[in-house]
Amino acid sequence: RSRWVGRQIKGNDNDRDDLYAATPPLEAKKALIALASCQKGVPRNKIKKLGFIDIRKAYFHAKAKRLMYVALPEEFCEPGEFGKVCGRLNFSLYGTRDAANNWEECYTQFLISIGFKQGLSSPCIFHHPIKSISTVVHGDDFTSLAEEKDLIWLRKQLEQRFLIKDRGILGPDPHDLKEIRLLNRVIAWESDHIRFEADQRHGEILLDALDLRGAKGVETPGTVDNKLTNDQEGDESEPLDPSMSTRYRACAARCNFLGLDRPDVQYSAKEVSRGMASPTVGDLIRLKRLARYLIKYPRAVFKYKFQSPVKTVKVYSDSDWAGCIKTRKSTQGGVVMIGGCCIKSWSSTQAIISLSSAEAEYYGIVKASSVGLGVRAMFKDLGIDLMLDIVTDASAAKGIAARRGLGKTRHIDVHYLWVQERVAQGDLTVSKCWGGENPADLLTKYLNRDKMSQARLFFGMHYAEGRAE
Repeated sequence: RSRWVGRQIKGNDNDRDDLYAATPPLEAKKALIALASCQKGVPRNKIKKLGFIDIRKAYFHAKAKRLMYVALPEEFCEPGEFGKVCGRLNFSLYGTRDAANNWEECYTQFLISIGFKQGLSSPCIFHHPIKSISTVVHGDDFTSLAEEKDLIWLRKQLEQRFLIKDRGILGPDPHDLKEIRLLNRVIAWESDHIRFEADQRHGEILLDALDLRGAKGVETPGTVDNKLTNDQEGDESEPLDPSMSTRYRACAARCNFLGLDRPDVQYSAKEVSRGMASPTVGDLIRLKRLARYLIKYPRAVFKYKFQSPVKTVKVYSDSDWAGCIKTRKSTQGGVVMIGGCCIKSWSSTQAIISLSSAEAEYYGIVKASSVGLGVRAMFKDLGIDLMLDIVTDASAAKGIAARRGLGKTRHIDVHYLWVQERVAQGDLTVSKCWGGENPADLLTKYLNRDKMSQARLFFGMHYAEGRAE
């Protein structure tokens, strides 16, 4: 298989804003899976299923928007013409800078022409209000949630306009697909849940890069006292040599990517990533500890249990005040839950040094509110209007969010007080939970095995052996 690909040389148009092409957030795909699991009690003939369609040679469907001439390959020319003739592009060519943007405009115009409404939170999210079809477009991949007859209608519409590859429909009926790979993630429709799992090959590549194949695994991805053992030479602050630093950065980036789908390694991946600028021996120790955890638990599976339709997005927030010994900065973590389904999580170091745990927790609420409003807008683009509830285990931070004004925390910048306004307007609520039941605790610090197990159960995450089919 071969494809004609251009090679455009950068010129004076390097700063053109019209070359941008959007991609949907990962939680948009997970939101479709979560909505598919929230159909308990729906009549069997009304159950929505997941449809997957790829557009083949997508860019060749998008018309070129600017006058462009290309040098033709030798195979395109008649004898004696090579090097003497060129071609004018009528459609977008792979390798040209505006091809992705042209393709985005192409499929957007088509979907709107057949009744879809484009989302406001992301231009890659579409909803058909009459047929109740929710679609997320990632490049040339169309993932849709709708009743089977409407998914078939969408497939027929697409194949009239594009060259498509119908990957099938995932659903509960005997003729439906039961397992599929999407963006290198595995999705499977089981008897009582929908299974979602990350690509475990990232862990295998990490082990090969660190020469840890066959090493012994560990129960946790990190500990507070990651120290050098007696048989290791040097000091933790000693910088790595240039070749090892390059390898470290590649491994840290892979851990960070894997953390998008595995909350159990997200905090450790964040800590490893903090050393990417100038990696040290201590950073390498933390990286290898995370890799050994992946030896023990290479395959993490999320079970999206079938449940009744939900009405509220819950965002759990937590922080670890002054957790960094060197900088005394705090770590904030959060989890977005749709019923029992986790569709997004994060772990990040706060840029501001907090003067109290209440202040650190409040900054965590600000972050959670920002993410939650974005997720709520995303669901609205998918045709679902949900309420938003921010859940924290800190009474003092909840009090700051519920009142108006700075109060005694006059040192807090006023631009953080927009959460108070949103609470007063009823755009979101702030609730209290017990600290031991806050799953975001997993994303703010290293936990022992028992606490990690408790948090994983809340996520609906389990470990499995072997590989997906």
